[in-house]
Amino acid sequence: MMITISTFTQIVFVVIIEIGMLADSTSLPSTLHSGQTLTTNNSLQAGNLFLTVQSDCNLVAYSNGRPNKVANWATNTNDHGKNCVLLLLQNCNLIVLSDTLRIVWSTKKTSKNGPCDLYLREDAFYIVDSKNILVAKQTLP
Repeated sequence: MMITISTFTQIVFVVIIEIGMLADSTSLPSTLHSGQTLTTNNSLQAGNLFLTVQSDCNLVAYSNGRPNKVANWATNTNDHGKNCVLLLLQNCNLIVLSDTLRIVWSTKKTSKNGPCDLYLREDAFYIVDSKNILVAKQTLP
């Protein structure tokens, strides 16, 4: 049995590969959707700002690169647990959850119009509900 691949299929395959190769593999996401988590030692990125969940459960915004740079803002929850995750709940509350499932930090802001999205920008993060209403804003000086 001989398998033939059409020229069109070959062209589409090559285009997909080329587009994938053009993607910047060093850039990080700048959004978090309801139900998604950001795990320990991972970050969201907007320009030179990184929002990072540290292994000590502190959520920190760093400018000019990764940790060991300038900390602009933090939840000050270091040593409140370990291996924490940042979780955007369906009700739009953003929480830091420890490995023992204890909430160590929260925006304490909710909406009945979930699901929501968190958008990281270079000056703040914003949580917007499904009706595009601002639920929470945290300035990151």
